[in-house]
Amino acid sequence: MKYTSSSKAGTGKTNEDAILVIQPSLEEIVAMVCDGMGGLDFPEIASEIMATSVKDVFSAGIRDNVPEQIHSAFALATEELTKESARRGARLGCAVGIVVIKAKVMWYSSIGNVRIYLTESDITKRLLTQDDVYTDENGISYLTNCIKGNGSIPNIQVMKLTLPEHYIVETCSDGYYESNPIDDSSIVSILQTD
Repeated sequence: MKYTSSSKAGTGKTNEDAILVIQPSLEEIVAMVCDGMGGLDFPEIASEIMATSVKDVFSAGIRDNVPEQIHSAFALATEELTKESARRGARLGCAVGIVVIKAKVMWYSSIGNVRIYLTESDITKRLLTQDDVYTDENGISYLTNCIKGNGSIPNIQVMKLTLPEHYIVETCSDGYYESNPIDDSSIVSILQTD
């Protein structure tokens, strides 16, 4: 299993995204894209806190109960974001997409508008996640769910699927899939061809 990752700041701004990839073995990987909420305070710090929380939970490896590990990571991130929000007197939050692969099994979860795609060997690309977004009558979009520093852990659904022999899994921010040069753009691609 191989991976590539890329993250770049939007035009004239600081990169508010963070990427985390942990690969304990050739058959295991944890990949995540965090997209700090630009409408809140310190989005780049929120993304880094989320990435650090997941790293802390998965640094000892991928355990047998992956959904529990993902829930623990999101709970830790919520706790840390809440502390940082209180410390700064600010509101912090981020959207996040996480993929955990162990052998031929993948668990994934997305909060906000970070997307996860699966491309199978027949070149069929499927969107596996739904955006948590509301668009008002003026065309302005708002996240309806995210990891934020208000002490409230969002409803997190962890999905599981068996992977085909050959696949590409992509986790990407809205700046990537909307191809907007003004927005930050981040992606992690995981490739299995052997």
